[in-house]
Amino acid sequence: MKKITTTLIIKIFTLSCLFVVTHAHANDQLSENPCAILNHFQGDVKVLNDKRSEIIEVSLNSTIPCGSWISVREGWAEFLDRQGRSYYIGSDTFVEVFNPAFEKQSAKKEHIVVYRGKMIIKSPSGVPAFIGSTANSLFEIENGMGLVSYNQGEEITQFVSLDSTAWIANRFVDGSKTKISRGEMSELNLKLLRVVPTDPSAVEIGSLRELLAGIPISDQDSKKIIRIAQARFDRKYAAHIAKKSKTPLNRSIASSDSDAYDVHEKLENEEKIKAKWLDHITGGEPGAEKILFLRNVSSKQGSVSVQNASRGISSVEDRERVKEKKRILDELSSIKAE
Repeated sequence: MKKITTTLIIKIFTLSCLFVVTHAHANDQLSENPCAILNHFQGDVKVLNDKRSEIIEVSLNSTIPCGSWISVREGWAEFLDRQGRSYYIGSDTFVEVFNPAFEKQSAKKEHIVVYRGKMIIKSPSGVPAFIGSTANSLFEIENGMGLVSYNQGEEITQFVSLDSTAWIANRFVDGSKTKISRGEMSELNLKLLRVVPTDPSAVEIGSLRELLAGIPISDQDSKKIIRIAQARFDRKYAAHIAKKSKTPLNRSIASSDSDAYDVHEKLENEEKIKAKWLDHITGGEPGAEKILFLRNVSSKQGSVSVQNASRGISSVEDRERVKEKKRILDELSSIKAE
């Protein structure tokens, strides 16, 4: 009995040591292959493991393993991924961090999944395009800054391209990709029964300041963002208009031949078709073309002709009346149009 107890104790001790070694080795692997580094944070900030079963202790410049969750209840956080992109998270935000280039995360193409809240992504030049997602959208930035906000209760995704070109799409619908230029915003709201994002539009400065509130960006970046948004808001048209110049532009009529501007090629039986159409429209009235097309009516001065109505009239009074009518008609016919 004593021998069995001793053997059992040895086995339990061996398994405990093996668990400790395995756990330490796993932590070493995570520290050797982190997805990001936590640069700065302030307030209630927590980092959870991929299964959300443990809270990872964090400090300045601590590593964030791939698949980890970052929760910012109050305050803000700033971290840097392996490719050099910067992420600025505001309060009441919950995100998951990935690295598509990492072997274990190769099936995942997003770098960040935003489940709630708002954040700014700053992607430098020379790195692969950044891809992120929310519950209903995918968004992409090549080089530059973008702001994403997801309202979990309303299921609304808003994306603002701050200083470069970006794209947003419905993650469930192929071909719904919408291009967003700098200083513009697009929104995806499935509750409005819209399967594609809204057309990009200029952002009001007041709304933009509200979105930027609580996100830890530098004053230089903040001023740059406001300046770009203001320039886009002041531009009344989506396209750039050529400025007025004192020197005349080299412009000329493409062709002086009026036949070159026909809306369609002339058919062989076009005259017959036109005649039949005129007859149908006017009910066979003579001079139908002049009735419909006044420009074809001659502008020459018309004349008034009166037949001699005195022939065959016996009464003297009737003859005088006819002469008076003829005199009046002659006077009227002599009037010329100015």
